Amino acid sequence: MILPKIHEVIISDFSLYKLKSEVVLNMNDGVFCLAGANGLGKSTFISIFSYALTGIVVDPKKNFGSINSIPKFVKENEKFAISYFNGRIDESKRGLAYVSVKFSIGDFAYYVKRSFFDTSGLIEFSRIDKTSGEETIDQSLTSYGLLSHYKDSFAKDVDVTSFEQYIFLQSFVLTFDESKKLIFWDDAVMNRVLYLFFGIDPQKADTADDLRNKIAKHESNMRNLQWSITQNVRLLNELISTVVPENSENIEATIAELESKEEELKKLYESLHSNQSEIKGCELNINDVSLKTFNLKKQYDEVFNNLYNVDVPIEKDERIVGMLRHISRRILNDEDVTQDFENLKYRIRHVSEQLKSNAKDTNIALLQSIDENVQKLQNELNELYLKKERLVEELTQINNNINQITSYIENFRTQNEQIIAQSLKIKTADIDKRIEALKSIINKDELKKEEDTKIRDENKIELSTIEKEIRKNYHNAEERFLPIFKNYANSFIGLDIDVELKSSSKGIGLVLKVNNTERTERFQLSESQQYFIDIALRFALIEFTSSSKAFMLIDTPEGSLDIAYESRAGKMFADFVQEGFDVIMTANINSSQLLLQMAKKCKREKMKIERMTSWTILSTVQQEEQDIIEGAFNNIEEALDGSD
Repeated sequence: MILPKIHEVIISDFSLYKLKSEVVLNMNDGVFCLAGANGLGKSTFISIFSYALTGIVVDPKKNFGSINSIPKFVKENEKFAISYFNGRIDESKRGLAYVSVKFSIGDFAYYVKRSFFDTSGLIEFSRIDKTSGEETIDQSLTSYGLLSHYKDSFAKDVDVTSFEQYIFLQSFVLTFDESKKLIFWDDAVMNRVLYLFFGIDPQKADTADDLRNKIAKHESNMRNLQWSITQNVRLLNELISTVVPENSENIEATIAELESKEEELKKLYESLHSNQSEIKGCELNINDVSLKTFNLKKQYDEVFNNLYNVDVPIEKDERIVGMLRHISRRILNDEDVTQDFENLKYRIRHVSEQLKSNAKDTNIALLQSIDENVQKLQNELNELYLKKERLVEELTQINNNINQITSYIENFRTQNEQIIAQSLKIKTADIDKRIEALKSIINKDELKKEEDTKIRDENKIELSTIEKEIRKNYHNAEERFLPIFKNYANSFIGLDIDVELKSSSKGIGLVLKVNNTERTERFQLSESQQYFIDIALRFALIEFTSSSKAFMLIDTPEGSLDIAYESRAGKMFADFVQEGFDVIMTANINSSQLLLQMAKKCKREKMKIERMTSWTILSTVQQEEQDIIEGAFNNIEEALDGSD
């Protein structure tokens, strides 16, 4: 697989970006970061970029798992782009607005130009052989013909079976956008990712996709037929054993008692599910508070160790600066400066002692504040442990009650079997006709179910053969792939990370392990850990392809980052760039540590900051804070130039 390298993007007449009728972006090697404040259209830029390459904007309401088919997923999303760009482009600019992108795939240089409101064709398309310099596309083709050739050429050069497969890769692997769809916790997406990245024939990936759809369809038919068979068998048994009831009052009382107990059992199960949910939430809170306590204790140690280690910025004292200027003038005039130097020495000692004293007092106050916060968190942790203990006791009691009620219902049904059967009041004359009809229906459903089962099993065998191949290919590639992933993930989370290939009823996939414990549910990690470990997986997949200068498109989820993780995330991004890949990203300018860490490692030759504040009009609040925003930009620029 050969992934694209992006060179240039042009966005013209896009009304959301009011201050620029044409945005021209040259993509240097390394990081291209579109930085700005909230609400300026950073997430929209990510969607524009993906649309330029694929012609698709993914509807956030469309869940791939529910569709479970790459071609069908693309089909259901191909018209959403028009709805998405409505309102972001003025009516008067609809016919003018376009996006173009220059990129290369292997030995071919591509140029694509699209309208935002015509997804059926291309305005322009060029594909030049870089070796010979010759154009490979017939420029007399219609816009629809250009689009068809673009899809075919793109798929061929990337080495996927269809352009739809690349759209899937762009949407779920090469892009991390505001929808925050995560590969690790989406079985359907993970299954396709493994097919496409680990050496399996792309045509077989399509075949596996089709087989899984067929299996799901036949299993759905089997479930529906089994439900019908079960209901009709139950009704048939009731009919066979039914006689005209003689004591209707006794029947009604018996049924009423049974229904009462079943309702009681239903409420117990509702309480069980609620209790289990509370326990999971409590455990998550315990982990979160424990992490906060650990970080505060770490901060306490750092402050305590630096209590007397204070840099004294005496050069900022205006009086000292003035005295130095005075001495300079007297020296230039050949005047005696002995007393002036004595005065200066006295002032420096005085300011130094005063600043050290102030810094010490500040650090002591900070230590007291941290200690108070640690105590508060410890109290909160104690409360959480008490709450969990209570919930576990309640869970035990609920389970005991469920067992008692279930046993009671089973015994009650056995003791009152005839009365329950008689509750269906049907005249004897009608029974024979109903029995024969139900037998006929049950027989037909059983034959249909057998046929669906046979076809399902045949498809499973064929799919199993493909999955065996991917397991083999993954294990062959694991020695190279796994260290790449662990390197990125460990640099961010700082814990022992591993992945394991596993098969389940939902297909084959990678299971994440942290400190040797499987994390099969998203809530088992913090939000920032979920997002950036999933980004680490994407980095590893891209690096595994060995595609020169391949890119990752990221709408940075900085709002989820703890301060402790900002710098680590920036380092992880920078490590990806240092390996020779590109990151095209958006970020909030207030994510100082994330961007500063990247700037320090990448420097200007490997990182470019585009100030989005020059693209559109700032809100009143943003204008009031413009000095702060400008200061943050300047700090990053200094880091790019190598200043600390």
